[in-house]
Amino acid sequence: MAQGEAARFAHESERVVWERLRGTVADGTVLLANVRLTSQRKDHELDIVVLMPDVGIVVVEVKGGSVSVDAQGQWWSGGGTRKSRVRPVEQCRDGKYALREFIEADPRWRNHRSRVRFGHAVVVPFTDLADDFATTDCPRWMIRAAATSTTSPGASTTSPPCRRTSSASRATAT
Repeated sequence: MAQGEAARFAHESERVVWERLRGTVADGTVLLANVRLTSQRKDHELDIVVLMPDVGIVVVEVKGGSVSVDAQGQWWSGGGTRKSRVRPVEQCRDGKYALREFIEADPRWRNHRSRVRFGHAVVVPFTDLADDFATTDCPRWMIRAAATSTTSPGASTTSPPCRRTSSASRATAT
């Protein structure tokens, strides 16, 4: 059962992902929202942290709205003239390592023979991704989108790998 029934979210997209996770995680799993963590390098905001007993910990970065990746592998949020550069993979990867360092520095963990397994993932709940979407820092298995789009044979391959879903499809997005 997920914890944090009264969780607070910085963005609606985080609440959407939280609700989806809360309804599907295994018993004993703990969900933490908007975890703030300071490392020697910088301050981190971990959108969602999933603590799974006997499995490990996953740091999830949620990017709402329209998200795209250009031909150079740069991530963008927004559309038209209101695009801004985002770095979701870097954010969750850095957050994962900061959380791991914090946990492993705690004296209660120092005598453990095995390390806790850590992972990171990106969720773009309002964006569709092509089945073959991948970047060098984000293989397809590491990202979850609203729905997986299927490219038909002969379709143009010059379109961006991410696209905004319609408002009607948001309600049923997985």
